[in-house]
Amino acid sequence: MRPLERSSATISVAGRRPSNQDATIDVHIGEMHLVAVADGMGGHQSGEVASAMAVDVLSREIASGRSLREAAVAANVAIHESAASNPLRAGMGTTLVALLRRGSIYEIANVGDSRAYRIERSGIRRITQDHSFAAEAARANVMSPEEIARSPWRNALTRSLGTERNVEVDIFGPFSLDDGPHVVLLCSDGIYRSVTDDGIRQLVLSFDDVGVAAEVLTTRALQNGSDDNMSVAVVEFGQALSARRIRRFDPPAQRGVVGGAFEPPVRESLGRRQQGPGIGLHPGPLEAAPNSVLLARPEPRRFTIRGWLGRVLGLVVNDNTLFGISVAILLVWLLSHLGGGS
Repeated sequence: MRPLERSSATISVAGRRPSNQDATIDVHIGEMHLVAVADGMGGHQSGEVASAMAVDVLSREIASGRSLREAAVAANVAIHESAASNPLRAGMGTTLVALLRRGSIYEIANVGDSRAYRIERSGIRRITQDHSFAAEAARANVMSPEEIARSPWRNALTRSLGTERNVEVDIFGPFSLDDGPHVVLLCSDGIYRSVTDDGIRQLVLSFDDVGVAAEVLTTRALQNGSDDNMSVAVVEFGQALSARRIRRFDPPAQRGVVGGAFEPPVRESLGRRQQGPGIGLHPGPLEAAPNSVLLARPEPRRFTIRGWLGRVLGLVVNDNTLFGISVAILLVWLLSHLGGGS
């Protein structure tokens, strides 16, 4: 029997923010598979409370037999009641985009402006619709794109989990796994505001490992100037990703890339689930194209006297107190030797 998913992965990073208010989940519940991304909002770190509650309640309710819509509604109630009982959490809320596979079909739920995409060789299609001022104004054709871009409310959400007692949850599907190999990508707005849809498709399809694809996508968003938290969940149905054993990343020309160097973001959470034969972190030799950067583990450092002295001197120079003490010791030593020689 062929595996229903070849592989899946989630990653969530703070990016340039001091904290991460996003949350992700990638879990099998019996014969079901649940993957979700939540982007929290609210002061006093309550945004991260809301997003964590969303994915926790969602998985618990699914495990108890609730439908995807019912589970999302239950998460909304739990977040709203928590906010009402704690003044520090007043007004907290979160977006939620989730995929639930039961057997050979899956559904996608959405509240807010996190997104779900279907990616295949022929193109990329956004499955969900944003619940935001900008998206609602564009769909209603009441404002021009220029007016929307100038509006101070352009990023305001019109729907989220937890901010109201009742919420409307959009459900998309059911979709069949027999409808050809493809990838479903869930992400927070920190990704798609900095990487175009076609850029997302090209990056995801450039790798044969969903974990690598997710990491590179967050890195590209950061390089393109994203100043938000960034979360991605990737699920591969069938052999949709490249069958080549190539991990190649061509650094973009945008700001944040110096001399073609590639530095992955600090990883706060990364989960991987790999099913099916032939799936591995590094299943074959790496091949590089000109001006490309390989995503490979660095060679272990060898101990040398020169390297050890260099690290000690670097520590001294970068610490003002140690630097001052070192200079004073050097001056005393010079004076004593100069005085002794006269």
